[in-house]
Amino acid sequence: MNGYDAAVQMITYEGRVIWTSFRALLETHMFIIAISGVVYNYFPDFNQLRWILPVLGIILCIMWLLITLRQFDYYKYWHAWAREIETTTGGLPRMISTGRSFSDGNDVTIGGDSMRLGWWSRLFRVRFLIYAIIMGFIVIYIFILVRAI
Repeated sequence: MNGYDAAVQMITYEGRVIWTSFRALLETHMFIIAISGVVYNYFPDFNQLRWILPVLGIILCIMWLLITLRQFDYYKYWHAWAREIETTTGGLPRMISTGRSFSDGNDVTIGGDSMRLGWWSRLFRVRFLIYAIIMGFIVIYIFILVRAI
């Protein structure tokens, strides 16, 4: 295996790690919110639990944000290595470099076909949307916390 193959494998690996942890933490937060609703509606005497759950959720959101930041930094790192190897080694496909140009909205030609990533597809980066979802959970937890106090 050469360095380029290793970089592409690491890009694939990091992408899987990002989405696996995203799903796991999304499910965790949905569970905490569901439990908070049950406690709020059916166990009003559990005052400590009514504020502990949203505080726990906010702490987990901060951890989720830090985990995601690190994962995307590694994702960018492996992309940079693959692009570097593409530009310094002849005969390699320029998939990563071309993919970057494509994601920036530039026309790319592959096998005689010209294509461009649409405006709507470029409107928000996936990374930004993941951060927005995390912030959405923080807002929900703050709302739950305010109601609990």
